[in-house]
Amino acid sequence: MRPTSLAVVPLALAALLPGCLVVAAAAVAAGVVHVTSEDTVEVYFNNPYDKVFDAAEQELVARGGAPMTDRKTGKIEASLGHSSVSIQVTGTGDKSTRIEVKARKNQGISPDIDRANQIATGVSKRVGVSDGTTK
Repeated sequence: MRPTSLAVVPLALAALLPGCLVVAAAAVAAGVVHVTSEDTVEVYFNNPYDKVFDAAEQELVARGGAPMTDRKTGKIEASLGHSSVSIQVTGTGDKSTRIEVKARKNQGISPDIDRANQIATGVSKRVGVSDGTTK
């Protein structure tokens, strides 16, 4: 096989990857807020679990919430105004962490994606990723 043919293989494989996988891979490096459903966003960080968990808890407190936390399971929940917010923090490697932020309003009837995005962006800033933008 010629060396130039080997360069084509990774390009061909990249074209076959699902879009979400490519976005998630890019988000790991950038700390980008990614919408995953009508009420949920996620962010990947190149930071340890404890740092991200603390930042998520601090963000909810700063927004006027009194979060209920369980560091062992990674669950953080709080009521903010007319919205209920749930954050799931998951360690994905030694220094890699993922958060999922879900927000619902009107007693859980309606999604509140704007609130979820604001909180995820706030957590990103607290962790030290200043360019957290929605994708």
